[in-house]
Amino acid sequence: MQFERKITAYGGSTGMTLPTDLLKYLNLEQGDRVYVKDEMGKHGPFITIWKKEGDTNATNTKPAKE
Repeated sequence: MQFERKITAYGGSTGMTLPTDLLKYLNLEQGDRVYVKDEMGKHGPFITIWKKEGDTNATNTKPAKE
């Protein structure tokens, strides 16, 4: 899935909306906690986003080691 979004201001923060189809595909809904990791790829910097299953109130921001 690929889409384009504009980064916008939300009060004192900055963010973007996510398409409903993407949320369904990722099994996410409003209120879920997600982790964001910045990485460097062959086309430059990018982010990875994931939800830690079974831990809706997680405070750890690092993924578990595999």
